[in-house]
Amino acid sequence: MQVMVSVSMPELIEDTSFDLDDDASRKELFGKLTNKASVERIGSYKGLEFYASGRNSNEGYWFLLNKRGNDLAYVCRFVTLGASSMQFKTKVVTQIAVWRNYNYAESRAFPAYVFFRMLLPKYGVVMSDSQQTNDGRKFWQSRMLDALHKGLFVYTFDQNTRDLTRLHNTDDIDDAAPYLWKKEPKFRTRRVLISQTKLTLD
Repeated sequence: MQVMVSVSMPELIEDTSFDLDDDASRKELFGKLTNKASVERIGSYKGLEFYASGRNSNEGYWFLLNKRGNDLAYVCRFVTLGASSMQFKTKVVTQIAVWRNYNYAESRAFPAYVFFRMLLPKYGVVMSDSQQTNDGRKFWQSRMLDALHKGLFVYTFDQNTRDLTRLHNTDDIDDAAPYLWKKEPKFRTRRVLISQTKLTLD
């Protein structure tokens, strides 16, 4: 599989809840998501309802609901990068916002479930966002370790230098951390790629 990236890796930013720790904001988003024309029920997960919106478009949401309480337990907003205007050789998906409601212990393992059972099988490659909180950094480091254990392909990529480097083990992941995450805008061009197949640059 070939991929050519022309988008801007993670600059560390302050932690954020995307305003979803606020009950009113969460209820508002609950209403917007459940009223979207493209919303579809995927199934249930540990007693909660699993939905998707915009699954077949270039952006959308995966979310987990407590329908009895009209409440959100988890939200993932995603965008796909792969149109000819972006010069990608394969479609890549990026999670641009991931939030979990800590009131629901059931949602603890759900972000990894969405990553490996929903996003990666559908798109083949999941790429990190250009800005991440400390929680986002921990999330990606965990997914990188999970991916290695699953026999998947893990890479770092620098947009400016077009340096694509495969990470083979936990030592490689530890060594890559200072290269990937710092509180400087230049780190926005550095990304993590997790792929089902080996990647090469065009």
